[in-house]
Amino acid sequence: MEDLRFTVQIYNVQKVVEARDPTSISLNLGYHFGFKAAGFYDTELTTDYEPCRWSSNESSIELPGLDGSQGATLFLRLRRQAPESVALLPIRISFNGNPVGESKPSSRFEVTKYNIPRALLNGKEPNRIEFSCSTFNPARLGSSDDFRELGFMLHSVNLQSEAPINASLPYWLDFGNETDAVDGELRGFYAKEPVSYRWIEPAAQVLVSRPLAAEPGLEITLRAVKSCPDPNLRQFLVLSVNGVDVGKKELLDRWDDFRIYNFSIPKEVPRLPSTVIRIRVDPPWIPKSTDYYTDDWRALGCGIDWLRIGGKGE
Repeated sequence: MEDLRFTVQIYNVQKVVEARDPTSISLNLGYHFGFKAAGFYDTELTTDYEPCRWSSNESSIELPGLDGSQGATLFLRLRRQAPESVALLPIRISFNGNPVGESKPSSRFEVTKYNIPRALLNGKEPNRIEFSCSTFNPARLGSSDDFRELGFMLHSVNLQSEAPINASLPYWLDFGNETDAVDGELRGFYAKEPVSYRWIEPAAQVLVSRPLAAEPGLEITLRAVKSCPDPNLRQFLVLSVNGVDVGKKELLDRWDDFRIYNFSIPKEVPRLPSTVIRIRVDPPWIPKSTDYYTDDWRALGCGIDWLRIGGKGE
């Protein structure tokens, strides 16, 4: 008989609490946790592999409370894919029991936005978004064997406070996030890459539904990568904010060697209700048919992983 000896170590395991942006609540309806949703079917993937959920005729989502001393904007990314023979009424949208607008989505995902006055926002209690729409039944129409009553497809939601951007309340946009299309209004961006970033066209724009605070010392930080693999082609990242140029910096390295670039926001930049960031790459990379190292023939500016506006050095 042999004696067996064991050593037992006891650890005090604590839950890691992630910091939440107090000015914004975002969720992808396909991959959401902790948000109450009713009237939606199970998660499915579109032909573009985007997670979403079909609605029934009446559906709702509950978001946590949000400090709305300046009001907020509600962003919805949705689509409606129905046979042409079906005449569907607009989707009616209510916020905490109050109508805020209607939507007539196309067959492609699009972002619509709605102004939420501060009087409608709950700071501590949940904020309830309700949808009411007409539906169609694919099986009854003979188009498939799907017997569900289908309304619209919802991809993501964002409730964004209009609080000014400052050092204590920065703005953050992660282009690898499933909700990036509602976290900022994007123009000139290509579809998300599998490794969670986006290429931009030679010029792109991000519209943020928050103003810049009047305080000095704000800056924009981007994590970006050069598009052209040829080290002899120098490319420069050029930024402007609300129509004012804020800097020009050379993109270094290539391929997946991302670097961080900082641009100070001078006091001459006007403080507007929304903040417009224009991103340009000079020159862009336009691959030629003789370029043996790529099969991507798009005109590319640069790749962007994330963007942040806040205090310097944070």
